[in-house]
Amino acid sequence: MNIIEPIVTCCFCGQSLLFKNAVLISVSLSSNIEEAQGLYAHKSCLDKVLHESIPRLITLPDDE
Repeated sequence: MNIIEPIVTCCFCGQSLLFKNAVLISVSLSSNIEEAQGLYAHKSCLDKVLHESIPRLITLPDDE
């Protein structure tokens, strides 16, 4: 039996990636925390857009 792995789209580059390899980014307004949107990204794309002074408190997996 073939297992189909979910595919998501990187919110920065628009390319597809496997869900298991994606970084999930949760976006919500501080004035309305009841609404949130989940976005997906490649680790490398997230690293490119985050300023170097922003600490990474988690170890992000390498892109596969």
